[in-house]
Amino acid sequence: MSKIYNPYQLPEEPRSYWELMHWVFHEISLLEVYGQTLSKYKTVQLFIALYSPIVLLFSLLYYVLPLALVAYLDIPSEHPQYYKPLFLEDWEALLDFRERFEFLICRSLEGLGVGLGVGLG
Repeated sequence: MSKIYNPYQLPEEPRSYWELMHWVFHEISLLEVYGQTLSKYKTVQLFIALYSPIVLLFSLLYYVLPLALVAYLDIPSEHPQYYKPLFLEDWEALLDFRERFEFLICRSLEGLGVGLGVGLG
């Protein structure tokens, strides 16, 4: 005999990533019951899968928004005393927001690459 589907019965495990995310914030009791059925490895795997996109999104926003603000408000031109002369020479040659933003991203990634190379090398 097949199992009868009851739409009012709460599921024992989430059907998708989004339902699991919903459980994290709204269905704590379902999450606790589901967590007791998982192995330690599967729990860690789900934790990483669940929170990695959130951390990545906020990290990118935290990294990109200040650069966009600097490029949009043209802060190096307004306050040149805080920047090196070589940076200002390159900055003055840039014409619009897109060029300035790309310049800041490239400079930041170069600094990140050098820092990682020195730190991990």
